[in-house]
Amino acid sequence: MTKSPPPSEKSAGHPKNELPSWAVLIGAITLGIALWLGWMYWGMRLTHAKVADYADGYVSVKRKEAPKQSEGGAAQPAIDRAAVMAEVGQTGDAFGGANALFASVAGALVLWAGVLQSRSLKEAQKATRLAAQAYEDERAFNKKEQFSSTFFQMLTLSRQLVERIDVPKSDGAREERRQGAAALDSLARTLVNRLDDNGIATQTVGQQAREIATTYVGSIYDNHPSSLGPYFRLLFQTFKFVADAEMEESERIRFANIARGQMSEGTVMLLAANGLTERGHRFIPLIERFGLLEHLHSGYRNKYKPALLEGYRRRAFLGSKEREQHALETTPLCSAHYFIAWEQMERQ
Repeated sequence: MTKSPPPSEKSAGHPKNELPSWAVLIGAITLGIALWLGWMYWGMRLTHAKVADYADGYVSVKRKEAPKQSEGGAAQPAIDRAAVMAEVGQTGDAFGGANALFASVAGALVLWAGVLQSRSLKEAQKATRLAAQAYEDERAFNKKEQFSSTFFQMLTLSRQLVERIDVPKSDGAREERRQGAAALDSLARTLVNRLDDNGIATQTVGQQAREIATTYVGSIYDNHPSSLGPYFRLLFQTFKFVADAEMEESERIRFANIARGQMSEGTVMLLAANGLTERGHRFIPLIERFGLLEHLHSGYRNKYKPALLEGYRRRAFLGSKEREQHALETTPLCSAHYFIAWEQMERQ
């Protein structure tokens, strides 16, 4: 499977509606210089004009107030330099506005520097989050790849174990051999025949459940322990591996259905009987969780479902949608020795 890279975001550049930082900085400096030059040109001219107006007005007033001389015409009044300089000083104070303006521009630049730093910090945090998310995505992807590889290896090994199962089938004078899934189906039919011979149809539901367990052990499992033992143990480990996987429940169900699809109808019947024994008791919670008895052959279901419900909850026979309506239990209905204890009691 080829790994597809996660969607990437631009680590550099700016949004369409946002000016680059260098453009804002240059614009702010240019604006400050333009204001300063404008003040030097128009502001100084205005100041000079106001100083001249103050001086001319002062002189005119003094001339009007000076007494007329009888001889030699009117005397030129002396200009009070202190008064003129006071007027000029008041005009010069207007330059203080330029200092405030420059201080404002400097403050704006400092503020913008803070904005730039905040933006850089946010971008760094975003990059860190993206890197962490990419790491988690890669880790989850690798775990899923590893799980899938192990899961399908277990299925392959399970098929190999099934193919090695070999049982005889008596057909008149000629003896045939059944292998693989056909052998498991043949063992299931043998179990059903033994149950019929033991008169299971006349027994109570509780007796039927115990009859299924004891007949399976005595007539099927004990005759093929080297074949059925490893197969059911691997089957248990496969479904437990799926149940313990770190994934969504829907994904677990999908993988469980894949494994369940490898089981023939005869295998399902043998699995149901095996779960009622001490050896297969721990398999019951997984059988119920993934509904492994859903595809039990209709003939077997009609005959043995009431008896099997002595050891299994109903969700073991339901599909994924129907199982959602039933609570998942982690412990079996009966103890591991429930059916075996009855068998030992009967033998005594």
